[in-house]
Amino acid sequence: MSYITWLFFIFLSAKGYAEPCLRKHFENGTVCVCNAQHCDTIELEAPQPGKNVVVYTSSADGLRFQKKVQQFVFNGKDLDEQITIGNQTYQQILGFGGAFTDSTGINIMKMDKGLQEKILRSYFSKDGLEYSLGRVPIGGTDFSTRAYSYLSEEVDPQLKSFRLQVEDLKYKIPIIKKARGLSEDLKLFSSAWTAPKWMKTNGKYTGPVSFLKEEYYQQWADYHVRFLDAYSDQNVTFWGMTTGNEPLSGILNMPVPSVAWVAPTQ
Repeated sequence: MSYITWLFFIFLSAKGYAEPCLRKHFENGTVCVCNAQHCDTIELEAPQPGKNVVVYTSSADGLRFQKKVQQFVFNGKDLDEQITIGNQTYQQILGFGGAFTDSTGINIMKMDKGLQEKILRSYFSKDGLEYSLGRVPIGGTDFSTRAYSYLSEEVDPQLKSFRLQVEDLKYKIPIIKKARGLSEDLKLFSSAWTAPKWMKTNGKYTGPVSFLKEEYYQQWADYHVRFLDAYSDQNVTFWGMTTGNEPLSGILNMPVPSVAWVAPTQ
């Protein structure tokens, strides 16, 4: 590599050079093409001194995180609208992220290794969106190719048949580990869509009126612990857990795996 090339490389690194968006237009909007040869990145910028600010713009016309450094300038005129920010603080935003569903894993794993890396970098790396939260389904969801739980369809109060499924071992866990390799601060939390059919009042994975039978409340709690232990055995640990996905879905006649809850019982 020549001296001039090295200088050019150092200059680009210092400026946080970003790969541009290769725009492709569709009827409903514009997307950035990401393939094995190219995937756009975000140009990072250090905090600015004084009244300088960094503005990133995305638009329906095709701008994607376009960076611009500019100044706040007061022109001496009174403003028609004023915004007053109070001192009271509310809930802190913990982060932004997405879900490690079966469909996510199936589609990513269909790509070649190079494109898989670019896709995951675009979400989790420092030159991407820097996702900091990840939701992991406990069992099957409406983004699965089949309805399933971690237990057999026969009544099993001792949870002896509990085991992770191929979707966990082939898709979710490998992609979670790759994502964590790109974002060490990634926090994972889990949510169950449905309980095994024999635990539910309607005997189905979906609704309507698919409440958890009261005699299986303890088994349902143990089921969650078994999930955490099984993932821990795969070197995947969790920051948090929710009490379930969309509890009202199980009351309605919707083709979505679900457990129905109302506020007092949940």
